[in-house]
Amino acid sequence: MHNVGSNSAVGHKGATGEPVAFTGYMPFIDGLRAVAVIAVVLCHCGVPGFSGGYVGVDVFFVISGFLIIGQIRAEQVRGDFSVYRFYARRTLRILPVYFAMLIAVLIAAPFFLLSAETSDSFAESFALSPLMASNIQFLNEQGYFDFDAQYKPLLHTWTLAVEEQFYLLVPLLLVWFAGLARDGRRHVYLLAALLIAAASFVGTLFLTDVQEHNFSFYLMPLRAWEFVAGGLIVPVFVDRLRGLPGWARQAGALLGAGLIISAIVLLDEASLWPGWLTLLPVAGAVLFISLCLSMPKMPLARLLASRAPVAIGLVSYSWYLWHWPLLSFGRLLRLETDLALDVAAGAGGGLVLAVASYRLIERPLKVRRAELIRSRPDRIFWRGGGAAILLAAVGGGGAFAYSAHYGDYLHRYYEVDGRGVTASDCRIYDPRFTYADTCFSGDYVLGIGDSHMGELDPAISFYAGEAGGRFVSVISGGCSAQWFILSPDPGRRNRHERCEGLAAPLAALRSSPDQPHGVIISFYWSELEPEEVDQLVGQFRKNGSRVLILGPVPVFRHSPPTCLEIARKRKISADVCGVSRQALEQEFAKRSKRLEAAAANDPMVRYVDPFVAFCDDELCRPNDGNLLFYSDDDHLNGGGTHRLIETFAEEFRWVFAR
Repeated sequence: MHNVGSNSAVGHKGATGEPVAFTGYMPFIDGLRAVAVIAVVLCHCGVPGFSGGYVGVDVFFVISGFLIIGQIRAEQVRGDFSVYRFYARRTLRILPVYFAMLIAVLIAAPFFLLSAETSDSFAESFALSPLMASNIQFLNEQGYFDFDAQYKPLLHTWTLAVEEQFYLLVPLLLVWFAGLARDGRRHVYLLAALLIAAASFVGTLFLTDVQEHNFSFYLMPLRAWEFVAGGLIVPVFVDRLRGLPGWARQAGALLGAGLIISAIVLLDEASLWPGWLTLLPVAGAVLFISLCLSMPKMPLARLLASRAPVAIGLVSYSWYLWHWPLLSFGRLLRLETDLALDVAAGAGGGLVLAVASYRLIERPLKVRRAELIRSRPDRIFWRGGGAAILLAAVGGGGAFAYSAHYGDYLHRYYEVDGRGVTASDCRIYDPRFTYADTCFSGDYVLGIGDSHMGELDPAISFYAGEAGGRFVSVISGGCSAQWFILSPDPGRRNRHERCEGLAAPLAALRSSPDQPHGVIISFYWSELEPEEVDQLVGQFRKNGSRVLILGPVPVFRHSPPTCLEIARKRKISADVCGVSRQALEQEFAKRSKRLEAAAANDPMVRYVDPFVAFCDDELCRPNDGNLLFYSDDDHLNGGGTHRLIETFAEEFRWVFAR
């Protein structure tokens, strides 16, 4: 993503006499880097017109694949490729300014990370970032477009992790492929590249289609096709393009630039990403680079090779590294975005630090890099690795030590369980676990839903025990309400293993002579068609069960535990953690109306609107004094569940009544 390699319009020739790669310096590549980094930085700052600027990362990946894979191939042709020398070159190129950024962020963190959630996450990311593994943490922890992602100062290191994981393997693969090619298999490089790219791209499409976006976003194998696409820009392909008329090549370069710009302007956080749309910046970058190589003096190539774009391209790596921590720390101070301040910090402050890093670290090392690598490349590689381990251990340990004193703040300042919680013996959330036969026998109330019901379960179980009843729940996080419609046609919906596994306990429930006398339903309530709501409720009503539908709870921009702790320490009003009731009601209006309609014509179905429990006329709040209602931005804790039960005491008595 961030490489200054050797590349030119002159190709090194292989055994067949055909050029295999470009080497030397082409300034328009730095100009393209400038476009990519400006798009990323202004997107992160929230500048209008750059909502899809995150695609600049994909452009970087293509550029990186073009330069680095080509560089390896050229050295193989010359017969002087060394894996150690390659790793040493990467070490000197990537780690010095990267480590400088990490150390600076570690020093600054205690002044900005003022909650257990933010400091714990930071400590883990800091321990993994020097080892180029932070993408694994964010895969499990954070969607890139989630609101709270902006409060993670090292979130942007996922790109470095993906890139370095790719380049840890690529030299070894290319050495192997070179051995096969020497045995007479001339097209092994092309075939291998196409197979790797196809597998990677198909995997991305599949995981995006089944809503596992984080896997396709953060994992190196599912990003590999973008690097490989750049590596496929080879002289034989460019030579074919030179046979086209000049006007056609210029039009093609404009088309490539247009694909990149259209992605930057038209995409946003709601776009299905990555997936088919990723072809826009990737294909655009491949097309643009290839055609500029075929006609280096075309106006567009000369424009990007001019002084200003090249200057920005040269500092693009440092600018990328510095802009995000500055944005993140600033937003943690304010607990909100501010366009002017964000542009000043991320774009302005980040660029100032980038220029300083380039002049003090990158450029001096660039001058001496060849000499250093020529002497002892193995020593450079192992020292770089040792420094990474030391920084991860010492810095990560320090970050964890700092975060430890926040661990009990919830219990020191906030009440989270309300009147109490009870662990249920009949909470069925994983089909691999067995459950007692008595769960679906006798007199009980059933709860069904996704993770929202999972968070309600302990407090409702406590309430059930006080009322002399029993509460059974069938739940699984991330499973939409459609999964709980007991359809005779198993193929009516796309299947998901975790959600499909709930079919067995639900089928057992349906066949049991002991039906629940009451059913409580709670989901995030993604869009359901009216007939699907009727089916969901009707399958319990036909057996005589009362049904209580819990509508969507207010969703907050910030994680309430984090926001309230920061607000308390900043001595600002906790209202900054609230959200406009009117805005939320507009957002959830369609869902709420459909749920209300399901209860309108049946006295044995009731609907409650949780907004009544947590909102006044203007603002929805995640707390009442020191009573905290939420465990994160959209899940109630025990205290919030009891507030809901107390607000709708009549409805809960009704559903539990025998």
